[in-house]
Amino acid sequence: MKKLFYLVPDINHSGGVNRVLSTRLNFLVNKYAYTVLILSFKSTSKQPVFYDFDTKIKITYLEEVHHQLKKQSKFGLCLKIVRDFNPNCVTICDNGLNATLLAIILGSKYNVLYERHNSRTIREKTLFNNIKLKISILLLDVFVKRIYAFIVLNEEEAKSWRYKNTIIRYNPLWNDLPLNTKVEKSKVVLAVGRQAIEKGYDSLLSIWKDVVKDYPNWQLHIYGAKDSTLGLPNMAKDFGITNSVKFFNPIKDIEAIYTSGRILLNTSVTEAFGLTIIEAMSYGLPVVAFNNNGAKSLIKHNYNGFLVDFKKTDKFAIQLKYLIANEKEFERLSVNAIKSIDRFNLHAIMEDWHKLYKSL
Repeated sequence: MKKLFYLVPDINHSGGVNRVLSTRLNFLVNKYAYTVLILSFKSTSKQPVFYDFDTKIKITYLEEVHHQLKKQSKFGLCLKIVRDFNPNCVTICDNGLNATLLAIILGSKYNVLYERHNSRTIREKTLFNNIKLKISILLLDVFVKRIYAFIVLNEEEAKSWRYKNTIIRYNPLWNDLPLNTKVEKSKVVLAVGRQAIEKGYDSLLSIWKDVVKDYPNWQLHIYGAKDSTLGLPNMAKDFGITNSVKFFNPIKDIEAIYTSGRILLNTSVTEAFGLTIIEAMSYGLPVVAFNNNGAKSLIKHNYNGFLVDFKKTDKFAIQLKYLIANEKEFERLSVNAIKSIDRFNLHAIMEDWHKLYKSL
C-alpha cells in the first residue's frame, strides 16, 4: 500500500488540527493499510501526545533527530527524512514559512498536498511573525503550481485563495452518527479552542459581561490550551465576571464538554473551518458565531444558529440572550443543528481521501 508522509508543527499539541489528523490517519492505516510517517517540527517523544494515534503510525520528532545529527540544519534534515522514507505523497499540515518552502522544494519531485488549516487573513502576535506569515503567503501565490494540490476546508476558503489546483476537503467528525443528542437543560454556555488572538476571547468576555447581567445564574465555560500572555483571567476580573466564567484545560473527552453545555459560542476573527462548530452541532447545540469563513460555511443564520457581523458584540449578546430566553426557538435550532452535520460523516470523507491518494 502507498506510503504517506505528514509534516506537522507539533503532533503532541491539543489543537483541532491534531484531532483531525488522529481521526483521519487512524482510519487510513486500519481500513486501507497505508504506511504513515509523521514528522513533528516541535516537541519530543518525552512529552505526551494529547490525541491517540494508532501504533502502526510512526512519529518522528525533528528536535530529536537534530540532536543526534547536529551538523545538519533542521531544514536539511527534513529533506533527508523525506528522501529516506520515499513516500508516494507528502502532506504539509504546517502553514509556517519553513514548511511552505519545503512544500515548494519537494513539489519538484513528490506529490505534495498542502493542507491550509488557517485562513488567508490570519494574524500573528508579533510583527516579525506577521512578516514571515506574509512571505509564506506570497511564496504560495507565486509557486503554488509546484504543489500537486492546495487543500482547503470549505467553499469560502476556496474563494479566498483562488488557486487553480485547489481541492476542498471537509474535516470529518471523529464520531459515528447518530449520537445521543438529548441536550441537557443546563445553564452553561461553551467556548472551545486554544487561547489565541484570532479566537477573539477578549470579545467573548465583553459579550458575557453584558449577558450575565440579565442571566446571573448562567456560566461560561472556556476549554482550551491556556496562554497567560493574553491575560484573560485578569480581563474577567476587571469585568467583574469571575464568578460566572471558568477556564479549563483541554480534555480528550469532548462528549463530556458538549453534553455539559447548552449553546456554543465562536468569536473567532478568522477560522478556516470551525471543527468545534460541527462537534457541538452533532450534540444538538446551536451556535452563535462571528461571520468568519468557517462559521458562515457551517451555520445557516436562524436555522442552526446565528451569525453576527464582526465587532458587533452588542448584537452578539442580543442573539445569545434570545436563545437563552426562548426555549421553543432553542429546540428548533437544536433539531436543525443535528440535521446539518450529515455531510461531515467520517466514512464518506475518508473515501474521498482514499480516492485522492489512489489517483497519485
